[in-house]
Amino acid sequence: MIFDFIERYFINAIWERSGYNPYNTTVYAFIGLLSIYLLYRLIKRYMKSVDERLLYYVMPYVLLGSTVRVITDCIDTGVISTYISTHNNLISNVYNLLLASHLYDYGYLTVTPGIYILTATVFLSVFVITHRIGNPKLTPVIGYLLWFPHLFILIPLITYPVYLVIILTIAGLGSLIGYLLLKRLSIPTLYLWVIFAHLLDGSATFTSIELFNRWEPICNSLGRCYSEQHVLSSVIGDRFGYHVFLLFKFLLSFLIVYYLNKDRSLSKDEKTYLLVVLTVIGLAPGIRDTLRLITGG
Repeated sequence: MIFDFIERYFINAIWERSGYNPYNTTVYAFIGLLSIYLLYRLIKRYMKSVDERLLYYVMPYVLLGSTVRVITDCIDTGVISTYISTHNNLISNVYNLLLASHLYDYGYLTVTPGIYILTATVFLSVFVITHRIGNPKLTPVIGYLLWFPHLFILIPLITYPVYLVIILTIAGLGSLIGYLLLKRLSIPTLYLWVIFAHLLDGSATFTSIELFNRWEPICNSLGRCYSEQHVLSSVIGDRFGYHVFLLFKFLLSFLIVYYLNKDRSLSKDEKTYLLVVLTVIGLAPGIRDTLRLITGG
């Protein structure tokens, strides 16, 4: 009975590409909350003061995880195979080697939740090692060195750059409004990262579903349309429109920032850590959705 339940709502959800359901969402959320607490205890062992440095340590690994996820998308949807069949150059040879390696094939470690666990493990390993050798500044350097080759894999596949401009414009304008509100309320501008991250996620979702699906012939001809896989997001977006979902993301992130800054029960270290966590929660899917859209993955 329990094995049938796990297979239906967890294993099949991965292999059938059906995304999230109330059951795996609840379990993943619980695991996420527990991980957030345990990670904080570990990070505190190596950082006497948890400040904005943690955000800059984490950033390249967020980029890495999201980019690797999109490479898997591009393999799974045949985007890379299509490039190989229509080009005969050095890049297509690299893609052939990539496919032959099977490192990025669709599987437990390259999709949710595996990709998050794998990325967090890589970050924590580098974080601990660089702090133990007394050179924590190497943490982001190593992260970017790991990320750049993966970014270069995706660059030749970029087919719809106009949507990158649209997404960044929407997120940028929303962040400007957020900045003015934060400044007016005397809230540290570091909190703007949370608002920007969730606006990026919301604008990528809005652009993919409301604009790309309507504007691009590939959606109708090949059925390559985008949809929302998260439970709550799809309820809001499908019922009221994804422009409402975008507005919801902005208002929710702003309210969280407002009350987090106002909370007196949390220490400065705890607030900064939660700020980083909230930023990652928005930034990871936002970057993934943006890269996937512009590559057609």
